[in-house]
Amino acid sequence: CLGCVLEAFTASICNKDGVEISTCCGNFHNVKEFAKRLISVFETIPSEQSYSIVGFATNASFVSDLVPLSVDAFSSLDSLAYSGGRTNHAAAISSCQQTLSNSDAVERKNMIILITDGNPTEPDEETTAINDAIAAAIQAKEAGSILIPVMLTTTSIDNNTTDYMNEISSEGLFFNTSLSTLDIVEESLLSKVLC
Repeated sequence: CLGCVLEAFTASICNKDGVEISTCCGNFHNVKEFAKRLISVFETIPSEQSYSIVGFATNASFVSDLVPLSVDAFSSLDSLAYSGGRTNHAAAISSCQQTLSNSDAVERKNMIILITDGNPTEPDEETTAINDAIAAAIQAKEAGSILIPVMLTTTSIDNNTTDYMNEISSEGLFFNTSLSTLDIVEESLLSKVLC
């Protein structure tokens, strides 16, 4: 299964919700490929760019600090393994902001694209996780970063989730999409970056 560490799972499930490994692994691979396509699209912009990769589930981990070349970012994405676990947006946003804060390129526009499949569930209960994520988003935006959540779903999302995603995003830049419509998101993100 592409990008998955099968030893991390028992009884052929990805997490406590009982999602089959084939579904998790396929989605994880598609998200990595989407990130690569997105970087390729951003490279069409004539500007100095660098990329960092942060993986997250229950915890966040630095996959790469800021790297100037897409090939280095692609290599980092290829090395990223699916760990399973819960969804910790606060740790992901804070880790991303930390890589951007360490940057020598103060003249650049800093952007965090949070690719997720659901509301935060870590740490602890959902309310705490949401409040922690909102606090991390506020800090990142106050530091000058643009935060754009991309929510990958196969079903429609409720109003509370929409409100949450809009709250953590910069100026309501939030995308709710499925894996099959990621091409449309690429075009929309490119237009937002160019503004």
